[in-house]
Amino acid sequence: MSAGFEFGKFSDKAMKSIITSTKRINIWEGSVRSGKTIASIVRWLEFVREAPPGLLLIVGKTERTIKRNLIDTMVQMTNDKIIDLRGDVVYIYGRQCYLASAYDERSEQRIRGMTLAG
Repeated sequence: MSAGFEFGKFSDKAMKSIITSTKRINIWEGSVRSGKTIASIVRWLEFVREAPPGLLLIVGKTERTIKRNLIDTMVQMTNDKIIDLRGDVVYIYGRQCYLASAYDERSEQRIRGMTLAG
């Protein structure tokens, strides 16, 4: 059972980043604890819900950091209602999302050749 999550007020910059992050690749920068992770998760959840059919992929330095920094936060934000983690795959809104680590240039071999919807 998740501990729950309480949203604070998004800054104007965070709201703008959620609304305008519609490109194939979106890079967010900012100071520590500026709301980037929460805002990007909100945008990702919107994308997953609306995305075209196909594979989805979440990439991070390690699978452990993906789970700790993103998946655990998603579970708290949604009260476990839409997240189902099964090994290196997470189901979000019933959509299968693969998790992949990318800690150096050799890591690209793990995802090379994948056709992704997001």
